[in-house]
Amino acid sequence: MIEELEGDKISEAVDSYVVLYMKEIGKYVGKVLWVDEEKCLMRYEVMSGPNKGHERTGRYKPNRPYKRYDEESLVKAFFEK
Repeated sequence: MIEELEGDKISEAVDSYVVLYMKEIGKYVGKVLWVDEEKCLMRYEVMSGPNKGHERTGRYKPNRPYKRYDEESLVKAFFEK
C-alpha cells in the first residue's frame, strides 16, 4: 500500500517507510521509528545509500506531503529516486 500523507500527519508513518531527502546525499529510503510532532522531529533507520542501517534523527517539514510505503510496496520506494 502506498498512501500520501500531509506532513502534519507524519506520525501515521511510524513503522512504515518514506522517501527522505538530504542535501549532501539526495533521496533515500528510511523506516520511521518515532515522531515528535511538537518539535517536527523524526527518528528513522536509513534503508538505502551510504548510511544504510544507521539510525538518524532529523527534522521534517509539516507542510510537505510524504508517501508512506508498507513492506509490500517498499521496492517502489527505492525506485522513486
